[in-house]
Amino acid sequence: MMGKRGFSGAAGHFQFRADAAKRYGLSVTKNNDQRFDIDYASSAAARYLKDLDSMFSKKTNLGNGRETIPVQSISERKKFTLGAYNGGEGRIARAQRLAEKAGKNPQVWADVEKFLEQAGAEDNAEEIRQYVEKIPVSESEFAVTSPADKNIKQKEPRKEKNRCSEGHWRTIDDRPVFICD
Repeated sequence: MMGKRGFSGAAGHFQFRADAAKRYGLSVTKNNDQRFDIDYASSAAARYLKDLDSMFSKKTNLGNGRETIPVQSISERKKFTLGAYNGGEGRIARAQRLAEKAGKNPQVWADVEKFLEQAGAEDNAEEIRQYVEKIPVSESEFAVTSPADKNIKQKEPRKEKNRCSEGHWRTIDDRPVFICD
């Protein structure tokens, strides 16, 4: 099944814009657009979501004078992560700062989402709000119908030994491979 194309150049099952896709090791060329490859794109989307969660769990410098404000509540941080996935981490960080300046709580999505337009999301602020609202509903529906063992989800992740923290991505045999530096 071919993924779809969105406005603003987003494409594929996970609606990656070209710049974000390339940042996560996907090839985006006329002859090879890996945003439409479910294996590559799902791996990239999972890494991106994990990075966004990390960005909003602590103060993170995004460049150009933009910083996130840490969101301690896991359920609230999930909303910020989804908002950033859909609208960009820079816009969400700007909306946090605008909310803070207005005396609102920059760690509460309901306060921050009111500042999306001012933060540069004039054209897609409503789409971001709807995305943050709809994805948890879809997640809940999927969890009910999923054959996955839900008890496994509750276990602590294994600690990996000798996992490198710095490296770079290469394509080997048409597959993205992370090489430790």
